[in-house]
Amino acid sequence: SLPTIASPPRLTTQRCSSITGSVQTGRGHCTASRYPAHDNLFRLPRAQACGLSMMSPMSELSFVAQAAVVLAAIVAGVRTGGVGIGLWGAVGAAILTFGFGLPLGSPPVDALLIIVAVIVTTSTMQAAGGTDWMVYIAARIIARRPRMITVVAPVTSLALAALAGTSNIVFSLLPVIEETARRTGIRPVRALAMSVVATSIALAASPVSAAMAAMITVMEASPTNWSLVQILAITCPTALIGTIIAAVLVDLIHLSLIHI
Repeated sequence: SLPTIASPPRLTTQRCSSITGSVQTGRGHCTASRYPAHDNLFRLPRAQACGLSMMSPMSELSFVAQAAVVLAAIVAGVRTGGVGIGLWGAVGAAILTFGFGLPLGSPPVDALLIIVAVIVTTSTMQAAGGTDWMVYIAARIIARRPRMITVVAPVTSLALAALAGTSNIVFSLLPVIEETARRTGIRPVRALAMSVVATSIALAASPVSAAMAAMITVMEASPTNWSLVQILAITCPTALIGTIIAAVLVDLIHLSLIHI
């Protein structure tokens, strides 16, 4: 007897609960599920199986235009500096809201309150003389190891800025670093350059900085659910190791330039 040949699947018109509109479907293609709750879990694969795009060409063009507005506002703010960063950010947000019709989000009240608490704490420490005491201790540490100032100064600046929560505290250390470097016979720029960079890196490893306050607000939300201790367990060792490696590389690059 001849073998039985299976007939091709019959195409029917059904409505996929995860895609708007009716599409032709068959076996192995997009079909309406008997379990509507499952359609939301597999929305993207079901749309791809039907050969439909989740984003129209107009939506893609709008997304590119919105990204261009965000980048332009960032570049303009950085070039302006100071208060201009916030002003250009407001201009970009206004264009996205009134020009592209994006909905307004809720104000970051938690982040603002944390930043206010950090500023009040730092100001209190400054008024109580805690900042001056930390600068005094840091200056003694730097002066005690003059031959290793190219590494000791950046690491000390990193720790000081992390404890104070601001990078502006480095201005109190710059005269000490310069004087110690000159007395030792080392070019001050070798220690000053990395010390300034280290204080900026320290903001990501400081539990009392405004940058960390904003990071906690973002990372504590779902799906990450990271605590402050978990964030510091990553940022603190990374900042320390990165600062030491960068200080050593700056020292080696300077030595290679002397022999040219």
